[in-house]
Formats: sequence, C-alpha cells, structure tokens
Amino acid sequence: METIRIIVVEPQMAPVVKEVPATLESYQSIVGGYIECAYPFKDAVCVVCNEEGKNLGLEPNRALKTPRGRVYDVIAGTFFVVGTGEEDFISLTKEQAERYMKYYEVPDFCIVDCGGMPTMGVKK
Repeated sequence: METIRIIVVEPQMAPVVKEVPATLESYQSIVGGYIECAYPFKDAVCVVCNEEGKNLGLEPNRALKTPRGRVYDVIAGTFFVVGTGEEDFISLTKEQAERYMKYYEVPDFCIVDCGGMPTMGVKK
C-alpha cells in the first residue's frame, strides 16, 4: 500500500511528521470524520480538517491567516498538511515538511483567565 508524508497537528500539541496510507479511510481517521480541504498557502499543499469540527464542538486548534497575518477562520480538532498533486494528495517534500513544522510549532490558542472565567484567545 502506498504511503505519503504529512504533518499532523493536534490541538495544543507540536506538529508531527507521519507516513500514512494514501487512503480516504486513513485521512478520515486522522481528523475524526469527513474531510474538508483549505488552501491557505501559495505552495501546492492543503490543510485537511474535519468538515464538521466546529459543529461538533472540537477544540480550537490553529488559525487560518491571510498573508498579512489576519485571522479569517479557525480549524477545530486535529488536522494535517499534505501536498497536492493533479488529482490526489501527495507527500510533502522535505522543504515543505520543514516549513510547515515551523509554521505550526506554536499553538495559536491559549486559555486566558479573565477573573475566574477561562476563555480561549488567539496568540499574537
């Protein structure tokens, strides 16, 4: 069975490079449900997350940002970064893996204590 190199990012955790089977079932297992793709980068990569992550109340994970750093959406739950080919996902190159490991190394969200009321906040 063919495998591909991806980066898996869990909430509040550092990203991890993994080799996974190149199957829909494998991708759905990682995100815990139906997959949805976002294309926030100019590279030939996409961010794959749980399509219903927010509706299911999954923990906020990382922010999707414009090139100028403005947050325009939030990924809920575990997601992964993968290369994109003409029709299918492909392995990240070594350079892409290094770039996105660094990009996602610090979680965007933290728990802030506001007078005894914990809330989630976006790190700047």
